Formats: sequence, structure tokens, C-alpha cells
Amino acid sequence: MTKIILLGIGRWGANHLRVLQSLPIELYVADLDEKRLEASGIPAERCTTDARKFFPIVDGAVVVTPAQAHYGTVKELLELGKDVFVEKPITVASTEARELAELADAKQRILQVGHIFRFDPASQWLKNSIAEGKFGRLKMLRGNFSGFKRPRNDTGVTYADSIHFIDLFNYFLGEAPSRVQAVLNDYMGRGMDCQSHMSLEYKNGNGSPIWATVEAGYHVPGKLREVVVIGEDLTAVCD
Repeated sequence: MTKIILLGIGRWGANHLRVLQSLPIELYVADLDEKRLEASGIPAERCTTDARKFFPIVDGAVVVTPAQAHYGTVKELLELGKDVFVEKPITVASTEARELAELADAKQRILQVGHIFRFDPASQWLKNSIAEGKFGRLKMLRGNFSGFKRPRNDTGVTYADSIHFIDLFNYFLGEAPSRVQAVLNDYMGRGMDCQSHMSLEYKNGNGSPIWATVEAGYHVPGKLREVVVIGEDLTAVCD
């Protein structure tokens, strides 16, 4: 049976714990909080406050630790020959992310980042429809990920939320933006952005740039998870 270790069962790690418990795997859990471990439902012999204790015996890992710890943890696991799922952001620096991707290729291991929106059936329909030309020439993409919620303690809203739609738009168009402009604000005074406005320019190989905008923040009442795809022949709004 495949052996997987889950690193971190806090606010978001608890969701991974629930899903992993439903799979036909042998699950190990690591967290610095012993009370969380006791409440996890995992047998005590497969729980630890020292994750490295189980690294030699597992086949893969799910890393849901603070973002600042991702690089070192994922690098160590890949070097040990383990497959890794890591929550976004993969790292806090793009150079570190590239290094991990290259290491995964060299070790022929899976390195998957938790950009879950691209796996939604609605996202698949949008991507396929763009590829099939249903929208005609694309003009613009818009994404809004906003609403009241408790901010993360390790990253600002750009890394926490905007990143979902940046990844999704890269996925739709099959490329990274050629130019990015961003305005980030720290209205809460936490030393991290709580409101983010981004403008992305994609070349898309047709000589005419495609513009995308991404807004994210914690200040708009309600819950917005909206993508708009605007083309010459069709426009779609996806919640």
C-alpha cells in the first residue's frame, strides 16, 4: 500500500487530512501541535512532531506548512526520491521554484502544486472552448477572488488568492505573461498585502496582446470567485 505523509494539519491541512483519509493509502501525519495529532484520528504510531522520522519509509508527501518552509522541505523530500504535493505558493521566490522544478525533473519525481482551479470542470470547458476557437479572437480575461475571510499569516493576498487566477490564465493560454503590473496595498497594517490589483499581458502568438486583470482582497463583502473570458464571438462568466 502506498505510504503518504501529510505535513501540517492546521487550518488548510485539515482539509487535506479529510481527503487523504478517504483514499486507499497508509497515512502518516506530522504537526508541531500534539493536540492536533491526537485529534486527527490517525493511530499514534503514525503521528509525529518530527516529520523527518517518517521520510525514509513513505512514498510521497503532502506539504501544507507555512510558505517560508516549502523550499527546504520540498527540496529535502525530492532529494530523497519522494513524490511531493505542495500547497501554493510553491515557494516565496521564483528562483527557488525553478530549482525545485528542475530537481523534480532530474530525480524523475512528481512535484505538484495546489492550483486546484484548473481541475474544475468549468475551467476545463473554458480552456477547451478557447482552444477550439469558440470565443473567436480573445480580447481579455478577468478574475476576481475577493471576500471577507481570515487572512493567512504567512503570505499576503497575492500569494494566497491572486495566484489561483494567474495560474488559471497561464493554463488557458498555454504561456506565462510577457509583462506584469501590480498594485498591492496593506490596509490592515500587517506587513503583507491585503488588496491586490494585477494586469497581465500575454502575447499568445497572434500578434495582438491579450490582457488579463486579477483582483483579490479581504475587504469586499460576500464571496467572489469569478472568471470572465471575453472574445470577439463569445463572452463567458464563470462563478
